[in-house]
Amino acid sequence: MSEFSLHPGNKAGIYEALRALAAAEGKALDEAVERIYHPDARWYGSHPINELEGTDAIKDVWHNVRRSFPDMERRDSIFLVGESGT
Repeated sequence: MSEFSLHPGNKAGIYEALRALAAAEGKALDEAVERIYHPDARWYGSHPINELEGTDAIKDVWHNVRRSFPDMERRDSIFLVGESGT
């Protein structure tokens, strides 16, 4: 289960988790996905990914992305966390 909430105080934790996910490979990538995503997470992406359910499916996508783009970097120009106020 994810250890993060949407509270702005967790911004640094979420930022570091996403950075680790982008840099991880192999078993470390699996562990990063399990830390970030709920086991029953639904993940929506563009075609051909479309909709995924569960961490195993999300891990498969991330492994394919890391294999396809071995020099991938994460660059955040803007990073927002918090409730929308609605």
